[in-house]
Amino acid sequence: MKHIFFALGQNHLNNFETLLINKVVEGGEYVLICGAGITYNAKLWSHTIVSKVSFNNNAVSKYKQLQTMYSKVKEYSVIVKKLNSYRNQPCRIYLAYIEDVLSNYLFFNFNKEAEIVVVEDGTLNYYNHTMSNIDGLKFKLKKLIAKLHGLRFQEYEGHSSGAAYSKVVEQYLTFPEEAYVSKNAKQLPIIKETIENPVPELYIIGQEAFGAIVGNEYFLKELANYFSELRKQDFYDTVSKIYYKPHRNGIRLSKEYISDFFPEKEVVFLNTTKTSEEVYFEEIQCAYISSFNSSTLINIFSKLRKEERDLFEFYIYPLRKDELSPLFKKLNFKFLN
Repeated sequence: MKHIFFALGQNHLNNFETLLINKVVEGGEYVLICGAGITYNAKLWSHTIVSKVSFNNNAVSKYKQLQTMYSKVKEYSVIVKKLNSYRNQPCRIYLAYIEDVLSNYLFFNFNKEAEIVVVEDGTLNYYNHTMSNIDGLKFKLKKLIAKLHGLRFQEYEGHSSGAAYSKVVEQYLTFPEEAYVSKNAKQLPIIKETIENPVPELYIIGQEAFGAIVGNEYFLKELANYFSELRKQDFYDTVSKIYYKPHRNGIRLSKEYISDFFPEKEVVFLNTTKTSEEVYFEEIQCAYISSFNSSTLINIFSKLRKEERDLFEFYIYPLRKDELSPLFKKLNFKFLN
């Protein structure tokens, strides 16, 4: 059996390798597709196809976003050609969601007989995200650009993970019991971390990618409100240092911009290719962790040992209507709005 894994980001790659390390995936040939800048364990993969470009999109202007989209889809067409030998072979394709051009193509049109395995993207798997959540103009532009490069990009029914389709044979999620589409949902293996003495400082997980969804002006306004609420919390006066990790996508904010909101604190800007989760466990291990509605909050919480979870406090500031609030409440996260 050929197993084809498409990692749009580092978190996807980490989840894929977790499946392989824990021997969840049956034997065969393991093919990895990923963007430039992704860190992977070469020993786990039979064959790797690494893009010349990053799949991240940090563009701010509409022109730059379009330019980035065009470059990415152009690279996708090159990747598909490299996959041609697998087109008519029995295979399983592992991906996160189907609103991306290459994910969509692999799901619907690459190999009609392929089985699909959905592996957690993040918060997407826990609420009703469908075509109605996607900007219509942006979808049409993607469709046009994909067509220019010989790739079919099509509308889909139901959840954006594709989990409701009959070709999806498994889902691997951090909290399978909370999945919006529960069909074939299984436990993603989780390696527990021990932190007996958390550092009494604050870790903020940036969500700049929200700017592309709600508009950068609205995002920056809400960011200011969010930081204002953080400053009102009882723990705030006890911390001397704030760690800030920007998101891999979206508007770029400077250290000075963030520091201006917290003038009496030392702000440490974490510019690194590591994921927000990796930085947390490997470098900082703060007692106070906060974000908008980041999946990293869920990932960090899930890796903490139950007997140690009371040593940590999670603070969230959901943007607009938040369908994830019931899950965050179950995890006893504190709401800032």
